Amino acid sequence: MTRYPNALPDFTRTAWVSDAARDQWAPIVAAIGTLRQRLETDTVYRGVRMAAITEDHPANLTEWILGAAAHGCVAFPLALTADAAAYSAVQRAPRPGEPARQRIAVVQATEAARFRAAWSHGDDDTIGALLGFPGCCRAHFRRVWIADHRIDPTWQQATPTDTVDTVEVREFAPACNVLGRWMGVRQVAHLPCSFTCAATVAEAARWAAVAEAIGAGDTWRELVAMTRWPVEWSGLHGIGQIVTPVWKVIARTDATAQRLTVRVYGDTIPAEAATGLVFPYPRAMAPPEDTWTANGFASRAAMTRAHDVIAQAVKAWRPVAGNVLDLGCGSGELVRRLATGRRGGVERDPARHALAVARDPHGAYVCADLRDPAVWPAGPWDVIVCMVGRLLESDDTAADVALCDRPVVVYAYADWLAGRHIDTLIGAAGMGGRRVLARAATDAAAAVVLA
Repeated sequence: MTRYPNALPDFTRTAWVSDAARDQWAPIVAAIGTLRQRLETDTVYRGVRMAAITEDHPANLTEWILGAAAHGCVAFPLALTADAAAYSAVQRAPRPGEPARQRIAVVQATEAARFRAAWSHGDDDTIGALLGFPGCCRAHFRRVWIADHRIDPTWQQATPTDTVDTVEVREFAPACNVLGRWMGVRQVAHLPCSFTCAATVAEAARWAAVAEAIGAGDTWRELVAMTRWPVEWSGLHGIGQIVTPVWKVIARTDATAQRLTVRVYGDTIPAEAATGLVFPYPRAMAPPEDTWTANGFASRAAMTRAHDVIAQAVKAWRPVAGNVLDLGCGSGELVRRLATGRRGGVERDPARHALAVARDPHGAYVCADLRDPAVWPAGPWDVIVCMVGRLLESDDTAADVALCDRPVVVYAYADWLAGRHIDTLIGAAGMGGRRVLARAATDAAAAVVLA
């Protein structure tokens, strides 16, 4: 890779694929931006992290100081910066007469002196730690931004090598996909060190819990869904292009002689996506349309209705599911619906297992009898889901025993319920008497989270 020393002035340009896409998603993007601005400081006020750096009009500084004090925190000015309408990789001082923004630190009172000292000494690692950035991501920042003087770390997030020009990211955690940051669409405040950084996933889960606590769970789930879209980043001669199914952003990146491309293969495509034959447009990525039949449903709508019940129970227990293992996963539709991190499943039917692998080749899917815990994909798993009927198909209790010491989401579809209550099935499976953490039910399915 040949890299030029020069850099273009900072800029961001955005285009939507259609008026319908803009009308649908622009308000959601705006709501996400408002939510993220609130979360920047609410995560400090609620003790999720020690400090935050935000921006506002200089005239509002006093309001920030009083607001922080009301939460037992301290707010103080850092520096004036040029007003930017979009994400910027660097901050610069405003020119005379140019609109300015006031950068403001909001810090828990016990850490205020430490933050001030770190800021005055340019101690980026201490500042990053106080901001809640994971240690691995801070080390990545030091290597890429400070030592190597990069202005866009996307390539280094995807690969450590400069010997290729295209990287396909097929296994990723949505929390680590910050390629929507030019639109304000990102789950975390920092730049992850990789697309599978476990510490970043954990940090996003803490932010998600705050979003739920302040009544913004629906907006957060829209954000999560958008970070699951496929996206392509490319850079050439200092111009970067970030393409999703509904928008394209042109922005500054590091100047290279070769075109570099990173493709993140998402698992969710919005209805307003443009049609195209190349990545990341649906015609090039369209999934099979008959997966509901393989899972025993009469239609996709019927499958969605049943899966909605399980998702509701999981959400009531864990707002962000994280890594999910589905025991009896079929073609993998449910685990792809639930997981915000790693996906895994056990399916004994070879045809269904093949569908799961084809749809999600980097998931951890095993073709075996789920009643043998020795074959389950290695964790850690944040959520384990199991169709309770699978536990009733033989007298072997190995799976029941393996599940007894951990929370598990057990569910049954309408054909298994058939006049029976799901608690009856749970009792028949030897799991009765366990504490119920959450439950949901409709005529399509029932699900219970057991402690």
